[in-house]
Amino acid sequence: MKLQAVKQVKVAFITTEWCAVPKSIFEGIKKELSSDMNVLSFKVFEAKGPYNEVIKKHTIRAIQEGFDLLIPIGIRSVPFVAKVTADLAPHIPVIATAFNSPIKNGLVRSMKSSGNNIVCVASDPPKHLLLAKVVLILRPQAKNIFIPYREDTLNGNAHEEMLRMKDFFERRGKEVTLFAISTPGIPCELNDAIKDTDLIVTPEGCLLASDVRTIKSYADALGIESFIDGVHTINEGTVFGMRYDFVRVGITVGEYI
Repeated sequence: MKLQAVKQVKVAFITTEWCAVPKSIFEGIKKELSSDMNVLSFKVFEAKGPYNEVIKKHTIRAIQEGFDLLIPIGIRSVPFVAKVTADLAPHIPVIATAFNSPIKNGLVRSMKSSGNNIVCVASDPPKHLLLAKVVLILRPQAKNIFIPYREDTLNGNAHEEMLRMKDFFERRGKEVTLFAISTPGIPCELNDAIKDTDLIVTPEGCLLASDVRTIKSYADALGIESFIDGVHTINEGTVFGMRYDFVRVGITVGEYI
């Protein structure tokens, strides 16, 4: 009896950076689908930064190359992939990852019926106040705290989240400087802004990995401690790191695949 060939399922990851977060999501997918990985093929489309036009081009290219499933990762990639596929290829399923508040941010109609080609939204809720509490326990002597963030992160809710952290610290006698970033790279002004700071806190999900490396290099040069949220940063010398469970997010994605 002649065996019928199994169709290879082509899966595209679309992300601003192929860094710790998407790699952890992929790890979770492999863990969930270990016995089926032979029928799946994966390709990474990386914008190498917060470049909307590049994300759009990558999405169009993935459609043209005949991918069966698109997995955008992060608050910048998800909306663009959703919009492009809705316009050009509404038949291609999309699994949105690392994207919070999908109803509030207009990604889906409801969690029961998306109303579009989004078949799953997999994420882990922000834990920024937990980070703030740990900072107070480990560095109670810190008086001046500096918090940099990108304005368009956390589905556009970054400023609101950072104000919550600022209020939390200030009600406990700390002085807090919020530094909003809207440029592709880190502005030179940041280096001057941190000079009178005791501690830099960078909540996960609010900066690019390249942003974190640059800010940490500035902090190291000035002898300023940094609490950089993300376990992977421990190996790079930060004094503390915590992270969302993105492996668990990947396992959820694997269940839907």
